[in-house]
Amino acid sequence: MNVSNHNIKNKKKTLLFLIVYDCKVLLYLTEVDKYCLSSIIILKRESDFAMVLKIDFHVHTKQDVMKDSMFTYSQKWLSDYVRISHLNAIAITNHNLFDIEQFTEIKQFIEMNENVKVYPGIELSILTGHMLLIYNDTDNFINELHEANTKLAILDLGKSGGVSLAQFYNIFPSWKEAILVVDLNKSNGFDVPEELNESVIVGGVANQQHFQRHINLDEDYTPVLFSDCHAAEDEIDDKRNNINTLSMKGTFIEEENVDWNKIRRSINKKSKVSVNRDSLKDVFDINNDNHPVRLSTSLNLIIGRRGSGKTHLIEQIKNEMSDPSHQENNIYFQEQFNIQKNRKLFLENQQNKESERVFQEWISKFDTEFSVIKEDIIKKDFTINIEEWLTQLKNYAVKKNANSAASRIKILTEQPYYITDLKILSNQFSSLTEMLKTPELWQVLDDQTKQIFIEAHSKLQRYLVKQESKILIQKKVNDLLAATKQTANNLTGAPQLPIINLSSAYEEYLLTKYTNTFVKFLLDETPKLLNKKDVSGYKIVVKKQRFKNSDDMRTKWKTKLAVKEKLFDHYSNNDFVSFFRSLGRDPIYQELYKEESLPRFLFDLQVSLETSDGRIASGGQEVAFALMLGLEEAKNFDIALIDEPEASLDNHFIKERLVPKLRELSKYATVFVVTHNSTLGTLLSPDYLIVAKNNHGVFDVMSGEYNDHIVKNIATGTEISYYDDFIDAMEAGFLTYKEKGRIYEDLGNK
Repeated sequence: MNVSNHNIKNKKKTLLFLIVYDCKVLLYLTEVDKYCLSSIIILKRESDFAMVLKIDFHVHTKQDVMKDSMFTYSQKWLSDYVRISHLNAIAITNHNLFDIEQFTEIKQFIEMNENVKVYPGIELSILTGHMLLIYNDTDNFINELHEANTKLAILDLGKSGGVSLAQFYNIFPSWKEAILVVDLNKSNGFDVPEELNESVIVGGVANQQHFQRHINLDEDYTPVLFSDCHAAEDEIDDKRNNINTLSMKGTFIEEENVDWNKIRRSINKKSKVSVNRDSLKDVFDINNDNHPVRLSTSLNLIIGRRGSGKTHLIEQIKNEMSDPSHQENNIYFQEQFNIQKNRKLFLENQQNKESERVFQEWISKFDTEFSVIKEDIIKKDFTINIEEWLTQLKNYAVKKNANSAASRIKILTEQPYYITDLKILSNQFSSLTEMLKTPELWQVLDDQTKQIFIEAHSKLQRYLVKQESKILIQKKVNDLLAATKQTANNLTGAPQLPIINLSSAYEEYLLTKYTNTFVKFLLDETPKLLNKKDVSGYKIVVKKQRFKNSDDMRTKWKTKLAVKEKLFDHYSNNDFVSFFRSLGRDPIYQELYKEESLPRFLFDLQVSLETSDGRIASGGQEVAFALMLGLEEAKNFDIALIDEPEASLDNHFIKERLVPKLRELSKYATVFVVTHNSTLGTLLSPDYLIVAKNNHGVFDVMSGEYNDHIVKNIATGTEISYYDDFIDAMEAGFLTYKEKGRIYEDLGNK
């Protein structure tokens, strides 16, 4: 039981015992004077403090040999986990597996020893993703999962990839009575078929920050947060068995007990779920050295002296909130600008990113042309030589006139069929086929439009079938013709007419001509300016130009290979066909050439930073610009960690540019700012203030709403005013603050 005292000043000392037991309030009064209470003592059981349950419906107790590292189930670990995490209910959800004997053993032990409800479930590979299926713990559902386990073993989902919807309905006939959990933001999520909504369905998220983001969005599914833990002491992945971290990953439900129907009733209502016991919607907790720290989902300011643990906290945030399911990292980290090398590297990195983005946006307009260059210029051999053919034709004419009647055999002058290339049409047919298979498209287009596409698909299919049959016959005729000519020539000695496909020859001529003309146009096109992007009063200017010499070419390509004769000479003479063929086919450049980067080999991109009036930015202005550009990029991330951004910035810029930019960024991402700058710290007005202290080698972190003027350690319940710590961090203490004020006052009086 917890006991809390609330002192009220009055004349007489009287005791009021308020006892809360099993959600019933009992009053016990001693020497009661209702006007003169001196002390109120509240006795309560922590589990009965609020009408909320904490559940974790994603617990693994069996290893998946296809995806997991080796681990061994530990009964002790699971007991410790549910007790330390203050859980009321869990679900055992192994991957494509339900072990009825192990489940029964776990259920009996945990419910008896820890008073925590255990529900049966499974993590199922379905379609192209994963889905949790959790049932009530009655015998009929447990037996259904047991039978499903046998069927899934026969299917061998490790090889097939997942069950179809039809298989799912057959294997789990009671699925409408389950709780289904689909991933909202993981790589193995999938588009949920509408018929699954007949069950109770919710969306799983990776961490508390993701939960708070999704709870505020207008989405179909209520988010829930579960641990995805491995109940094992020998698991090598710390994120799967660190109890202090995993204890932050339960979902709270506003219900009075663990009755299954009540859980199903509440779990898919946003008003009934949260990731903290207080049901706060704009905060989340992380584990910092085995202690929880509460943070805002918007703008956080981290303060503290050097060595107080601020950097350590940043590392904890990075470790806790990184999401391996994202194809790209979901955290943007802006390191300190206190080292010249850091500034230069960051600025160069930002310039390169922006120039590459601009270039790709511009060059994407010519995807078709470069596709032809890759396929027909670089990969195909030019086998037709007009001059050589003309010489052979003259020789044939001379021999034909001089020869006997054998030279007038008609078959020897027959030309083979020209074989039509159906590659482009075949590719378009494949694209059209894929398009017709896309259900999202038909949710936008009407049936009449769909019918047009279907008819086009049918016509193109009939044409390709007809042409392919025709080409097959033509190839056989050409083979017979070649063999007959060879036999006739051997028997008669008559000269053979040199063969040439003039259509192909002309096609190659046009291909060469238009390739050289097209690339020359791109290089010489005006204006040279590709982009001039405004960011907080500065501009990043990207221009394109030709390579001036072979050294420029080697420098931009970052290579030591010789490029003058085989590449630059062709390039400077506008012979781009020879340039492409040398680049793409010569073994010397095999490691250098990347097909996807082909257009990049043609251009020398020039990037510069300019002020609003068009002047080249100074060193300090470059740093300011790079910072603003980085904060703009951070909008694309879930979390932005900004560590001491104020270096080389004057206070006017901090006030007018940096502070508004950080506030703007907090509308797109969860932002953490570390600073010792008084201008930035005092003007930022964050949502949450985080105070870091080093108490005799132990990092202590307290946090709270900035406007409340209080920070709290939620592990111990300790609360303090942050005034002294804020003044200490921003002004080096109250005495320094007063001294600075006196100096300013003296300056104003002189």
